[in-house]
Amino acid sequence: MQLDLGLINVQENKYEQAYKIIKQNIINNTFRPNMMLVERRLSEALNISRTPIRQVLQQLANEGFVEYVANKGMFVTGFNVLDALEIYTIREALDPLMLEGCYINNYDIVLKKLGDALNLQIYSLNKKDPREYVWSDLEFHNVYINYCSYKRLQSFMLSMLEHVKRFAYMQDDPERAELSKEQHKAIFEAYKQKDIEEAKKLLKGHMSSVKQYFLDKLGK
Repeated sequence: MQLDLGLINVQENKYEQAYKIIKQNIINNTFRPNMMLVERRLSEALNISRTPIRQVLQQLANEGFVEYVANKGMFVTGFNVLDALEIYTIREALDPLMLEGCYINNYDIVLKKLGDALNLQIYSLNKKDPREYVWSDLEFHNVYINYCSYKRLQSFMLSMLEHVKRFAYMQDDPERAELSKEQHKAIFEAYKQKDIEEAKKLLKGHMSSVKQYFLDKLGK
């Protein structure tokens, strides 16, 4: 079993290590939707006993990342059109409000960090590094989520973020990546010009196009 072990921290206990590693491998699509997760193989790959592995899988089932299928075992949960419709309809409505929540109190620092994320996105596209590109794309949105002054809204969005990341790692289309970069540039320029209403409008349109991308991808 191939695992991305980049999150190992020797100061954490075995359960914490296994939880972070297995969850990250689900989020970044190393463990693909509908893949069976076998306790014995995970235990061997992580050099951890099966008891913490079993506990981790139960926790991930509670969080919606895996599901138990009777008489078969634990499987990574899949995606469907309804998942995309729900998540990105919510984001169409809420992400523009979160950007507004940054503009009110944190304009300067958000402007800098949006610019940094956009530059990294351009760099990773030029480098043709899809993993780094996805990370930079996510980082652009993380900026206004992390600095939003609307704390109840921020808390709700943070609760969704790891499932959003799973969708992000499904983007494997260079044309979609290029379009996303251009949309981010337009949002950034409007924010830079302090035209928050235009920036919100562009962000809503961006989320609408991302939603349509996943609806088309999952509907095939």
